[in-house]
Amino acid sequence: MGIRDKTDELAHHQLWDKAEPSLGTILRNIDEIASEQRLWCRNENKKRLALSRGTKAVLKKLRELKGKAVVNGPLSEEESAELARTKTEARRKYLEETRPDKTNGRQRSRLMC
Repeated sequence: MGIRDKTDELAHHQLWDKAEPSLGTILRNIDEIASEQRLWCRNENKKRLALSRGTKAVLKKLRELKGKAVVNGPLSEEESAELARTKTEARRKYLEETRPDKTNGRQRSRLMC
C-alpha cells in the first residue's frame, strides 16, 4: 500500500468520528490506530531486535544484487557466485543476531529497537 493510501486510511479512521476533540482522546486514538495497524517497532509489549550495521550492509548488498538481476537480466557467473555467498552470509549473520542464546534464554544481541 502506498504512503498516500496509508495516510488517507489513517485520516479517515472511524475512531476520529467518535472522539471528542481533546488532546487526551487524540493521543489515545493515535496509539490505538497505530497498534491496530501494527505501525510500531514492537510486537505488543515486546521490543524487536535491531540488526547490526554489518548485517544491514550485507542485506543491502543482497538487495542490490537481486535488483540488478531483475533490471539487467541474468547475472554473470561471478555475480551469481557473489549473490550465493552474500545470501549465505546474510542468513548466517541474521541467525547469529536473532537466535536465542541457549545458556540463559536471552537474545544474543543487546541492540534494542
